[in-house]
Amino acid sequence: MLEARDKGLIKHIGITTHNYSNALEAIETGAYETLQFPFSYLTGVKELDLVMKCKESNMGFIAMKAMGGGLLKNSKAAYAYMLNYENVLPIWGIQK
Repeated sequence: MLEARDKGLIKHIGITTHNYSNALEAIETGAYETLQFPFSYLTGVKELDLVMKCKESNMGFIAMKAMGGGLLKNSKAAYAYMLNYENVLPIWGIQK
């Protein structure tokens, strides 16, 4: 991936995972510009830790399942929560 980016074949490198340990390792490598991970106002301290570690590493954080995988119904509250974190961009997909 790094070689492809250096050659101009790709512009950005991101990673997606549902595994906390894999996410931490990805942040620590410094190879990625974004991390996509489940995050909503239902998630816990570990997920918030990932958001902060990404910010410290100048990485973007893409919040998958921003509506809690369909558990959340109040989109305004979910959006307001996301606004607290400047490096987080939510994905607002709908699940049934």
